[in-house]
Amino acid sequence: MPLIPVPKRKRAAGRPDGARLYRSEMHAHQWIAFVPNVGWWIFPDEVNGWSDRRVAISLDRGLLRPVGARRAAHTGFRTRRRVRDLGVCA
Repeated sequence: MPLIPVPKRKRAAGRPDGARLYRSEMHAHQWIAFVPNVGWWIFPDEVNGWSDRRVAISLDRGLLRPVGARRAAHTGFRTRRRVRDLGVCA
């Protein structure tokens, strides 16, 4: 019996490919993002906060809660970017 191809889910426009957004009680005024092949990033919950992102170190992943990327739209997280535009070597 032939398999029926299932279309891939479309990612949200503008997010870095496959990026996921998280919140943590320990970082109440910041967002945490995971970008595949790049790593964990933390950035402030303020207008254009994504431009002030930095590498997140020593995160307790058990305290992270996934959230929708739309909740951080004001930070610039959803603006059109590619992983290579993050300013790091993937």
